[in-house]
Amino acid sequence: MTDDAPLGWTRYEHPKGPTYFHHEYKNIFTNAHLGTSVNLDTISRFITSFESFITDNRIHLDPSSELVLDLCEPGKDTERCGYYLVDHQNRTIFWLDEFKTTNLPDWRNVAGVTANAHIKHELEALYWRHCEYFPHTREVTQGLVDELRDMITYTLGDVSTYPLSVIEFTTDELKIMLDIVAAAETQVKKLAPASFATLTRHRFINFHGQPSARSARSHTMYDGSTGRSYFSMLLHLLHFGGPQAYLRVLRGAYVDRMVNETHVNQVVSRLIIEWQDFILIAAVLLNANVALLAIQSVDNGESHGIRSPIQIASYMSIAWSIGSIIAGLLLVRQNRSKGTASLLRLLINRSFNLQLMALTYSLPWNFLMLS
Repeated sequence: MTDDAPLGWTRYEHPKGPTYFHHEYKNIFTNAHLGTSVNLDTISRFITSFESFITDNRIHLDPSSELVLDLCEPGKDTERCGYYLVDHQNRTIFWLDEFKTTNLPDWRNVAGVTANAHIKHELEALYWRHCEYFPHTREVTQGLVDELRDMITYTLGDVSTYPLSVIEFTTDELKIMLDIVAAAETQVKKLAPASFATLTRHRFINFHGQPSARSARSHTMYDGSTGRSYFSMLLHLLHFGGPQAYLRVLRGAYVDRMVNETHVNQVVSRLIIEWQDFILIAAVLLNANVALLAIQSVDNGESHGIRSPIQIASYMSIAWSIGSIIAGLLLVRQNRSKGTASLLRLLINRSFNLQLMALTYSLPWNFLMLS
């Protein structure tokens, strides 16, 4: 193994640490470590096979097109190699073989995609990811810098003025991005692609440019209406409307099975404050009931084990208050210690039932109302 680049190849170090190789004459990129003869021989064989395919099928590629080769992981089938081609002029990636759109990264999260113009947003986002992964040979013009600045500025205005913005960034994050673009234009070619990729991905998942584009975070693209069963209506009444209120909050953070992290942060912060208020009220009620039972005329111990209705009601109130305090403390600790990670993990992995989660979140309220 050697750190030297083979003949014809140039070795680059990505700003984040990994290395990759570029064949300038053939305009080929790979992140395979070509310091080993096995990887070099395998890549060379696939390059020869690709060039033969191009020649045999009389395919003409633009000289500026880039080929990216990705070897299979060590220990797996080394006779297979992934590839894609890059078109800088149209800001897209493409393949010479038939490619199923279901293999696109965000395809599972965005149902109902049919228009080519819509799919183009996802391909452009992947194009910018390519530029992020292989930044050294990409020339960033002043026009591109201005375009990025305009996109961030518009996004910042949208987030600042529209509470239901579909953008996942906060105003502080966007301001930092804007400052970086303004202050580091000489290094922007290493920073711009990641921002372009994220902003372009938002266009894809929100149906940008389509007749039914999602313009608000609460706007669902599909018919997700579900009727309320008699059981859920009964549950709503028995728990004083708590589960239904929390269910609306959770559904607002999980529109079309998609999660907006910024909105989830706001939801968790609001829930923690609410649970803390319930804990405080329950503690006040607990103290009031203990003080009530301390009055000799209320609990004088002369009833031969028979408790008065006031005593029974006070003891039940104490039990429910303790339940509210315990449930609230557990929920606050769970969501404060892990931040939004706990709720985000449940929402993203979909390993949950929203109604059951809403019932759990409403326990401090339910116990408080019973007390």
